[in-house]
Amino acid sequence: CGANMNFDRLRFVAERAEVGEEREALFAVTIPEERGSFRRFCELIGELPGGPRSVTEFNYRINDNAMAHVFVGLTTSARGESGRIAANFSRHGFKALDLTHDELAKEHIRHMVGGHSALSKDERLLRFVFPERPGALMKFLSSMRPGWNISLFHYRNQGADYGRILVGIQVPKGQGGLGDQDDGVIVPLLTLQRRVTGSRKVSALIVSMAEGSDSAPLKASLGQLLRERRKLAATDDDNFNIFDTQQLADTLSSTMGVLTSLLGAVAAVSLLVGGIGIMNIMLVSVTERTREIGLRLAVGALEGEVLLQFLIEAVVLSALGGLVGMVVATAASYFLAGLMGVPYAFDPSINLLALLFSAGIGVLFGYFPARRAARMNPIEALRHE
Repeated sequence: CGANMNFDRLRFVAERAEVGEEREALFAVTIPEERGSFRRFCELIGELPGGPRSVTEFNYRINDNAMAHVFVGLTTSARGESGRIAANFSRHGFKALDLTHDELAKEHIRHMVGGHSALSKDERLLRFVFPERPGALMKFLSSMRPGWNISLFHYRNQGADYGRILVGIQVPKGQGGLGDQDDGVIVPLLTLQRRVTGSRKVSALIVSMAEGSDSAPLKASLGQLLRERRKLAATDDDNFNIFDTQQLADTLSSTMGVLTSLLGAVAAVSLLVGGIGIMNIMLVSVTERTREIGLRLAVGALEGEVLLQFLIEAVVLSALGGLVGMVVATAASYFLAGLMGVPYAFDPSINLLALLFSAGIGVLFGYFPARRAARMNPIEALRHE
């Protein structure tokens, strides 16, 4: 019997023995298709009752914008434990289907996860070799950057010291100082010169250096090298330019500072115009309610009470205007963000500060009309027609 047993058949026997003795449980789990949910699910596996479990199989392929379907195998220590594990997944928001005793899943479905996906944009396929020890998978996930997204994951424990994993990672490069890097095409230099441009001229060179290094010596060395290659004499001017990204960053920062100052000036003028409008409205209100003010003063109202009344009216008026402006601005921001495909984050602290500024404008510009009303002569005010 042993002479007719090859390694593929031996692996099949080992897999069936693990499942048959219920030392391995298989699940189909549904998780939210969002960044970080894959890692949260792996953390939940490490926190299952009965101690951390070894992952024996993990198959996933991005296929839907809302939900992801994962085929996962875990080691178990007792019969009937798969049902408790599936219930634990469901309690934590991950809908799970126990496939431990499903022959169709064990023989066919586990091998059908994958294939082409229309959602696998900016995907890079990488093959990793993992040491088969607890925590290796979480260490790998922790080393990934927040902007990366796993679009494919295929792993099966073959019983070796090292596991081999195929991973698809979406790593968009995005906008950079030289344009959108996702729209760039990299080809060999000689191919470009022979097949595309038909010229051996090179118009630009991009040089990178180690992070944290001083760019001044590098710029000096590059300048000296280019002068030698271009055969420039000591008295000749440079016929090339060397740009440092730090210079571009400083220029951008200076431009943003000017724009911020300009927007601040526009906002200050807007607040001034709005404050003058509130003051005029309150002055008209005081004039139209002269007899009412005189009557209040005649029956014993204090100047401070009249002053407080009109200040409250001015604050309510300005705060209501600020609130309406916030609602309109938030709605417009959400609409434009969706239209342009850019994220929008609502910041409550900034909006609360804007509301306080609106109330402050009401106090500042409403004080003069309120003081005028409080200092009226009751007799003259009652005579007003």
